[in-house]
Amino acid sequence: MINTHFASSDRSSDDLIVEQYQLFAFYPMLNDLLGKIDQYLIILNNNRQIVYANSSFLKDFKIKSVVDVIGQRLGEVLECRFSWCELGCGTSEFCKECGAVISVLKTQRHKVDSYMECVILTKYSKTLELAVTSKHIELDGEDFIMLSLDSIDKQKQTKNLEDILHHDITNVASGIHSMIQLLSDDRFTDKEKVKAYLEKSSSQLLDELYNHKILMEAERKDLQIKLKEENSLGLIEQAVKFAECMQTARGVILYIHHTCEDFNFKTDAGLLSRVLINMLTNALEASAFSQKVTIGAKIVNGEKVFWVHNNAFMPIEIQSKIFRQKFSTRKRNSGFGTYSIRVITEGYLGGRVDFKSDEAEGTVFSITLP
Repeated sequence: MINTHFASSDRSSDDLIVEQYQLFAFYPMLNDLLGKIDQYLIILNNNRQIVYANSSFLKDFKIKSVVDVIGQRLGEVLECRFSWCELGCGTSEFCKECGAVISVLKTQRHKVDSYMECVILTKYSKTLELAVTSKHIELDGEDFIMLSLDSIDKQKQTKNLEDILHHDITNVASGIHSMIQLLSDDRFTDKEKVKAYLEKSSSQLLDELYNHKILMEAERKDLQIKLKEENSLGLIEQAVKFAECMQTARGVILYIHHTCEDFNFKTDAGLLSRVLINMLTNALEASAFSQKVTIGAKIVNGEKVFWVHNNAFMPIEIQSKIFRQKFSTRKRNSGFGTYSIRVITEGYLGGRVDFKSDEAEGTVFSITLP
């Protein structure tokens, strides 16, 4: 076995894959049963390769025939951006955080059912948020894994968002309460400094509430899109002006890159501004004193790309969790950050999200709009 960063890279021969596929394809009762189930069901062999998939999976992922995917691993079929390393799905450094791979390995090793949640970022910058259940099955003396995939329950997502909001508001409100106590203390003389802090904190609190409102409406599919002719540079200037008032901007140099392109296009200014502000906020909170945060826009192959760069490098374990609902790069642990960028960009602006991070160049988050 070749050394990998996580799961085994071993693969079965093509002949064995065909034999295993035929076990399920030509097993009438089992094939008929799996075909009638709406849930996505996939059968994996001991090398985590697909040997069967039901019609629901094939239809929704636009796969003509199961023959087109047998021998591949799940991440390769779903075009996970991390599965295209040299040794394939499950073998990269990023795969250590993948719920699907972890679930399969647990079932393989202990022959027990395993449930995990998984967020897959595709090479085309789309995201799939799935609940994964692995079950051990045996057929004709061979061990297999039955993998069922479901979309993450919306009710659970809503509860998570409410927990996040409570956490963030409590943090801001605690700071406001402490400052009010200082104002009533005659021994403290720098009242103007406290007033300035209260003004910024109250603005932050209102922003948190508005951000939560937008995100909840997006989750419920209730957001109303208002497309109008807008200007790229104008939207960026507004977002920068807003971000400069944040406490996180203190000591950080925030500027618009000199290559930023000035163009007109149709979009929802309110939603795009919210995305740009969140991108800037994440970059500011990742930056140290005197570091630079840069924002820009450009047209690439007819698509509009907005990007934000900061000098900080994100470790692999953080990169693998980006765009998940319960994870954020923000120091105050807000879950709104990259998740809200994804939900609004993909769900309402019709775009894609992406990021790149390395130690030499820092981190760039980008959104691409049609």
